[in-house]
Amino acid sequence: MELEQLKQEWQLLNNKVEKVELRNRQLTQEIMGNKLKSQFQILMSYDRFWFICALLIIPFLAGIMLSRGTFTEGSTIWMCSLVFICALWQGYMLLMLKKIQNKEQSIIKLTIDMQRYQIYTKTRFIAGLVILVIMIVGLYLFERNHMEPVAMLGGFIGGTIGGTIGVALEVKHLRNISSYMNTLHELKEDYQ
Repeated sequence: MELEQLKQEWQLLNNKVEKVELRNRQLTQEIMGNKLKSQFQILMSYDRFWFICALLIIPFLAGIMLSRGTFTEGSTIWMCSLVFICALWQGYMLLMLKKIQNKEQSIIKLTIDMQRYQIYTKTRFIAGLVILVIMIVGLYLFERNHMEPVAMLGGFIGGTIGGTIGVALEVKHLRNISSYMNTLHELKEDYQ
């Protein structure tokens, strides 16, 4: 009789442990899901902000370059075109995130999509630095006869400061992507 009673008690305890483990797993998944949503919103906000900035910079840049008479129309069009290319790329990155956000997909598919986004972000980072250098060198080559040395120096210093800030922000963004990927990896491990 005692053996039967022990088996029943053991079964009750085992059921309680299974329920607690199931609840812990559900809570962990809920916390991870909320963490993923929060991290994803940070990524979306970053890309949305830079997309709007790129679009707003074009008329501002054109206005400044043309109003002062310091730059030729060709240089203004060339500079604004480079910024427009950056805006298009940024818009593409934003659309990529929106598609990821609107899909109901497995963690594995989400990880693959986010890895693609991470690669494109790294590519954007390198391309942005190249475009910045092209802009600075191009301004020097095309406008050196029209610009005062002080204006050239100011443009170089401004470009350097802007580039430094951009690099710092992009490195932080890449860290946010890595954090999101780590959370995905943890969640994937919980499902296995």
